Amino acid sequence: MVEVLESHLLALRPEPDSIVDEVRALVDAAESDHGMHRAEELAAQASMSLRSLRRLFTEYVGIGPKWVVSRNRDTTRDVPADRLARLGCGAAGARQRGWTSSAVPLPATRVSSRVAS
Repeated sequence: MVEVLESHLLALRPEPDSIVDEVRALVDAAESDHGMHRAEELAAQASMSLRSLRRLFTEYVGIGPKWVVSRNRDTTRDVPADRLARLGCGAAGARQRGWTSSAVPLPATRVSSRVAS
């Protein structure tokens, strides 16, 4: 079964995507430039708008450029990439489930009614 699938996939052989090399270079630049603190700086270095850079990173990296740049300056620099990917997936899942609404401050009347229950 594996051989059949492997031969089918090898027959498809997609053309190499030149954008992958460009994105890899941007990620390397963000990780090696310890003076870079904002995604806007990476966008300027790439000669594109921040929105275009976000779209590019979302499609090819799976996370936004802000995460890549912040990984450079935060303590997560020592965290393996697979762990960061799981963290990003968890954050996306929380966003989809609406858990982020719990971070919004509630009016005092709603807080007191929750505490009383």
